[in-house]
Amino acid sequence: MAESAIVITGIGAQSAAGSGVDSLATALRLGTPLVSLTDPEDGLPVETGLRARLPGTLADAISQVGLDAAMAQVVRRVSARDPRYVGFSLLSVVEAAKEAHLDEVADRRRIAVIVAGDGMTLEAAHTMAKKHADSPLWVRPTYAHRMWATDLLGLVSDVVKTQGEGVVVSGASASGNLGIMTATRLLNDGAADVCLVVATMNELTNVEVMGFHALGTLARVASPAATSCRPFDVAHSGLVLGEGAATLILERRAHAEHRGRRALATVLSGASALHCTRQTQPSPEAERYVMQEALRRAGLDPGTVDLVSTHGTGTPAGDEAEAEAIRDVFDGEGPWIAATKAVLGHCLGAASALAAVACVLQIQEQTVFPSANLTQPLIPLRYAPKTAEPWRVGVAMVNAFAFGGLNTCVLLGPPGPCP
Repeated sequence: MAESAIVITGIGAQSAAGSGVDSLATALRLGTPLVSLTDPEDGLPVETGLRARLPGTLADAISQVGLDAAMAQVVRRVSARDPRYVGFSLLSVVEAAKEAHLDEVADRRRIAVIVAGDGMTLEAAHTMAKKHADSPLWVRPTYAHRMWATDLLGLVSDVVKTQGEGVVVSGASASGNLGIMTATRLLNDGAADVCLVVATMNELTNVEVMGFHALGTLARVASPAATSCRPFDVAHSGLVLGEGAATLILERRAHAEHRGRRALATVLSGASALHCTRQTQPSPEAERYVMQEALRRAGLDPGTVDLVSTHGTGTPAGDEAEAEAIRDVFDGEGPWIAATKAVLGHCLGAASALAAVACVLQIQEQTVFPSANLTQPLIPLRYAPKTAEPWRVGVAMVNAFAFGGLNTCVLLGPPGPCP
């Protein structure tokens, strides 16, 4: 099947900013970091208490998204006995589905679902393991199927009534970008007319948090704590973990127009590459390659890019590699350079999907959201301004890199044809 333009017709988000895309947009427009510090449990190091946390309960989040009573009841019912990540991930789905009017798609076998992430989080596994240790003969029967990533595929399909393909794409911190690229392939191959990319929330236990600490990647506690995550600043010291989930709904432009749906943005291209390592070892060369390859596939010059949403975690090695790669790709003044993790924390598997949603918002609003916690840049680049600034945002680049030497880049463009 010949390739055609792929557009985004629905977005949903849960994050430290609150419930829903509107809360996310408000927080990113203000550029106020949402990181806080709580006393760690079990005498763990103080920096393990830094987090950008979801601000309320699932009940609070449901009330803020504006669902009709029937769908709100469905979300409450199916999430009642599940870990937190299930309900919050599902809320991002139903918000996006509502915006895209997914219920109006007649042929449900033409709607595909991609779960971008690992499905069941480690917190759920640890909880069940503790219960099993106390009572070896008892395990909840549902655990046998809920331990698989396909459980979330089934849940999404059940709630929004899809009957097309189902795929799980696991790419650690690059899962969202990989999900978007997989969706475009399904759509261009003719395997689906509409595709949901669901980047799920990760719930971590102290075991995983201490794993990041042992690796030396967690940020030191700054004063105030909200300034602890400092991407591309000379004072950066590491990442701050965040909580969040995001969903994007993609479809071919012709299909969206046929059913009278408004495009929010266009997916122009994407690229992914490994760089031969199992370690946490960023590669400026590989990062430069995926940016250039995404541009090549879209038929665009670097000068057409208005905004780069960076991976920008705040780790010294990661920031230095990415800043070097960006400097090499873009000549002259270059595009605006943004880092959402300074505000939202590092939401792991959902991070790049949330960054993509942020880019869609900036394309829609024709505004560059401000940078946060950046006072002395590591490398001179055109970093986002200190306050939100009206600007023509046509092409936005989303970078996402992951453990295992995985490098990805997605290009988004305006709702109409790219100039």
